[in-house]
Formats: sequence, C-alpha cells, structure tokens
Amino acid sequence: MAVTRRSPPARRVVAVLDHLVAAGGRGLGLSALARELGISKPTCLGILTELVAAGYLVRDPATLTYGLGPALIAAGRAARRGFLAGDVARRHLEPLAERYHATCTASASWATRSWCSTRSCRPAPRRSGWASATRSRRPSG
Repeated sequence: MAVTRRSPPARRVVAVLDHLVAAGGRGLGLSALARELGISKPTCLGILTELVAAGYLVRDPATLTYGLGPALIAAGRAARRGFLAGDVARRHLEPLAERYHATCTASASWATRSWCSTRSCRPAPRRSGWASATRSRRPSG
C-alpha cells in the first residue's frame, strides 16, 4: 500500500537539505535559504537550528552561513551499506579494476537524482607507459 499522506513540515526540512546539497558545498545564509525556498525566516531558522544541533548541518559563525554537516557522512555510509546492489556491482567492478588498471564505478539514479553507489579503485600501474582509459560523462537530471 502506497503512502499518500504527505507532511508539509517534513517536506520543508527535505527542501532545505536538498537545496544545500545542490549548492555544492557553498554555504548559504538564513535569508537566502528562506527566500530561495519560499519558507518564512522563523520557520527556516527553526529547521536550520535543529539540523545543526543534530550535526546534519554546520553553521559558520564568521559568515553566518549554513553548510552540510558530518552527520550526513555517517547517514550516507549507512545508506550505502543498505544498498544491496552495491555489493553485487562491487563483485564485478573489482576484477575489472584489476584487469584494466582503472577506477571503476557503478552509479544509480532515481527521479532527478543520481549518485555513485560503489567504487573499485585501480591498483598502482605495473609498468611505465601505462595509459588510462577514456572517460565519458553523462549529465544527471
């Protein structure tokens, strides 16, 4: 059975996190976040304060901006461990990385988001004159 009831307060928290992820490490201030997300400043401040207290965000006291915090690293690692396809992909990536002396990655996408789910790093080159494989990029979303 699909969940159809949505929570506007929870959607605002997710919007703040998504917006800071999309900012690519650039800190954003309270006014900018509230304006860009269409959230009142008091509501935005409450969300930011709780996310900072939980470690999901950090606040730079010098610039008064907010950025992603260390708790997201632990959350991402836990999510990655729970992503079973990563284990399957890793079993195939490791021999490829060894054989071609390359860094191999497997990625996944959902809706407009994409992320690297697992990676197998290449070993050190065995000989001089070693050339890396051509890489291509595919835009996400």
